[in-house]
Amino acid sequence: QMYIDLCSISNISVFILSDTIYGHYIHGRAVHGHADADMAEIVTSLKREEDNLCSKRGLGPDSEQQTFDMVIPILLRTNYNRITLPLTSRDISSQRNAKSETDKHIATY
Repeated sequence: QMYIDLCSISNISVFILSDTIYGHYIHGRAVHGHADADMAEIVTSLKREEDNLCSKRGLGPDSEQQTFDMVIPILLRTNYNRITLPLTSRDISSQRNAKSETDKHIATY
């Protein structure tokens, strides 16, 4: 629950695919309209929320549900893989290059 609260205060939603088409969604919605605030403003906002002086954190109106299990269509997963593959391939490639550069430096010593 603390992680979900952190997501809400930070105004960050999280989409996690733990399997090919199955995953989880955390609806992190800052009910105060923004997440850029100093500590005094955060405390004031949390107090307003505690006193029910603002909307609920949930996805729907007047809902408090922030976590959801989901099953996505295979076409969505296929497109997700197509979009992310170049990004992950580049990361793997750059990691290999970094490792070989490190090996070269170690060999010179």
